[in-house]
Amino acid sequence: VLPPGDYELVITATDLAKNSATSTVFFTVLAMKINIVDKIVDFIFPEPEPIVNISKTAPEVMKGDWNIIPEAKVNKFVFDPLPREISALAQKFPKLSSTFKKLGIGKASDVSRLQSIKLTLPTLTQTTDLPSFTSIPLAKLTFSAKKKIPTEIVFVRAGAELVDFGVTLSLGDKGNIQQVTSIIANQPLRLVVKPEGSVNSVKGYILFKSKTPTISSIPLDSLTASLMFSEPKFAKQETPVIDQEFLINEFEYKDDDGDGIYIADILGPAVDAEYEIVTVIDYVNTGEKTIRMIALVDPEGYIYEREGNNEIRINGAIISLYWLDQERREYILWPAKDFNQQNPQTTDRRGTYSFLVPEGMYSLKVQAPGYLVYEGKPIEVKVGSGIHQNIELKTSFWLLKYLDWRTLILLLIGILLIYNFYRDIKKKI
Repeated sequence: VLPPGDYELVITATDLAKNSATSTVFFTVLAMKINIVDKIVDFIFPEPEPIVNISKTAPEVMKGDWNIIPEAKVNKFVFDPLPREISALAQKFPKLSSTFKKLGIGKASDVSRLQSIKLTLPTLTQTTDLPSFTSIPLAKLTFSAKKKIPTEIVFVRAGAELVDFGVTLSLGDKGNIQQVTSIIANQPLRLVVKPEGSVNSVKGYILFKSKTPTISSIPLDSLTASLMFSEPKFAKQETPVIDQEFLINEFEYKDDDGDGIYIADILGPAVDAEYEIVTVIDYVNTGEKTIRMIALVDPEGYIYEREGNNEIRINGAIISLYWLDQERREYILWPAKDFNQQNPQTTDRRGTYSFLVPEGMYSLKVQAPGYLVYEGKPIEVKVGSGIHQNIELKTSFWLLKYLDWRTLILLLIGILLIYNFYRDIKKKI
């Protein structure tokens, strides 16, 4: 501590090149005047703490009138049964309800326990509780089996109704839950829906949404907040506004046999992109209801050869699909005719192919003139999945593609030198 007075501070700085600079600072230290008597009095007789008057009326923020999150909604989420849409799904799909019971999922706050689980709806055949490993056509279902099909749910089928496409749940851009299915481009599809009552008509529309998919299946726990604040339904009481600019196809569902189940046969979009399938049910007494489903269209597979960084499609390639027969324990040619398809398939100039198959183990074999035979590894197919891989073939003389004439001449010279060297050695022996 410096005593009172005037001071001069000189600061000199030198860099690595030994350049130096000096700076001077002048300052004054003042003497501190302390009243000892006042300090002693303050210590012995401290000033009392100020008295705080507490109002008998609660402040506005503590009256309970300001609710950032509505109390009724919070109580509904914590104590009420499952959110309306999940509860409705559980009622429509008894297997889903049984799963929730086994997992102890009974109220809205339990939804978060389904973390990282992708919620997949049962297929149409699975809703009938029939012991079948493949899909069953509607015409072969009994009356009691048809009664078990849930209403106002759109099912997607293909291959003479022997292939069911899986449907998962996803969160839409407006916080609503949507049905999502994946299909293969340019393939015949059958859409099936069962209204809740008598209808005037059932119409369908396919709308283009985006070239790049904007929606994907997500864990159910991520839907908790959305389910808490919204009360969505798959079939909404509304008359949809169809944007003609994005309308790809317009069709009508029919119930020719009068069993109350409506069917529409359509051709899936040819371009891989994201589409929306809109089904409008016009009820006799209650008006129109709209069901929306997102369809993610995957491209067809194709056969090609590589030319540098380019891919050249192969015309005339023969693709054979083999199926693992569990009883015989061997792969056999898949019976495509039973599924309204061809096997083997022959590619055109686009080199494309695709198979829509039920669950099981499969393998592909590809043959083309001038190319090596391709035999792929076993492929496990789940519900609603097709086989449409992109497969590269190698030419029979594929090594020559990487050798130019200079390299061939050098190889030839090398072979001649080795031959002469060998002949000289043989002469000496």
